[in-house]
Amino acid sequence: MASPYPESLRICLDRRKQIRERQPTELMAWAVATKTEIDAVLRGWVEFDEQATVTVGAEHGPLAGLPIGVKDVIDVAGMPTRAGSRSRDQMAPAVCDAEVVARLRAMGAVICGKTATTEFAYLDPSAVTNPFNAAHTPGGSSSGSAAVVGAGVVPLALGTQTAGSVCRPAAWCGTYAFKPSTGRTPRSGVEPFAPSFDTVGVFGLDLELTVRTALATIGERDAAEFARRVPSIVWLEDPYFLDISPDCMRQLEHARELLKAAGCRVRAVEVGLDFEQLRSVHRTVMHFEAYAHHGSLLRSHAELLGEHWRTALETGAQVTPLQAAEALQTLAAARDRLEAAVDDADLVLGSPVRTEALEGVQSTGDAGLIIPWTYAGTPLVVLPTGLSRTGMPLAVMLAGRRNKDRAAAEDALTVSSILRDGGMVIDA
Repeated sequence: MASPYPESLRICLDRRKQIRERQPTELMAWAVATKTEIDAVLRGWVEFDEQATVTVGAEHGPLAGLPIGVKDVIDVAGMPTRAGSRSRDQMAPAVCDAEVVARLRAMGAVICGKTATTEFAYLDPSAVTNPFNAAHTPGGSSSGSAAVVGAGVVPLALGTQTAGSVCRPAAWCGTYAFKPSTGRTPRSGVEPFAPSFDTVGVFGLDLELTVRTALATIGERDAAEFARRVPSIVWLEDPYFLDISPDCMRQLEHARELLKAAGCRVRAVEVGLDFEQLRSVHRTVMHFEAYAHHGSLLRSHAELLGEHWRTALETGAQVTPLQAAEALQTLAAARDRLEAAVDDADLVLGSPVRTEALEGVQSTGDAGLIIPWTYAGTPLVVLPTGLSRTGMPLAVMLAGRRNKDRAAAEDALTVSSILRDGGMVIDA
């Protein structure tokens, strides 16, 4: 019987299998060959260094030999940071690495290139396509990073999240992701969007490698084994979080069943907040801070800006400092309500997206289900859990306790193992 899935899916899954089977010393050559083969369609890279080598002195570090892509809002020495904007076409190469990049180089990582981003990490889409089906969006704004990992070109990549731009493309490109607690990653060398929320996250094809890399970006380089325990889990039954497609709902329900069967305490809670209104409040802060950092572009390069980014800056110009301060207070109160509702649970289980990846590349997708956890400040983990009926990736998301990143990583590894044993996995 013919497969109901497109041939592109089989090819993508085969690449992912092959990269997982290779030794670290083989991965840079693999990245060069695979990038050459597929990037005319994937369009995930804006800079690529085929001659990249392991940093001298770190050849034996925990990331030795692993090629890593870096979203083009994060500085890499010798490469320009254009932030996906025509206003930066003449940008000079960065003089030094961002702190997060320097930390990974010190562990032996090979920084092999810059990945495509939406303009200044906002909503104007990049040219990147989804690795599972090029007719679909990869999500934004860390589109290139998610796509090059999801396609099996490199095992790891860095992205950033100000609303949902790590978790959403991870879900839609079938990768693992770990976004540390909001604000815990160093800002040095990271192009600001809204610093109240900007956080670097990691995409990967292996969860343990992904979380170890993410913890390293926040300065935790403990090589000790992760503790394993049975976490307590809640899920939110507010209608806002249940407005998802049947495929996404089936992922959540199946995950809850497997976790309960494995002995996890799983219960529902309702927070009772107006999350749609809070989304607007979060947007107020984003626009205000975006204008504070980039408002001069309206005077110097307005004609070169994308429609969404230009509108964001124009909107931010109308927000007063008092309004922004009040918005931050409102979000802090919402964070406290969320934490109280979750009580002593270790994790919150939910869907990072409302549907599978949208057809077409004109939209970067809806971040609505992720935004509450971004302003709540929690670490977030995305687990790829299966395929939709059309062969597109599906996922679940775990929110940990704020500033308890290592505990969230440990609990996520336990949950992932339970779900994989129950067949909730993309890669066999």
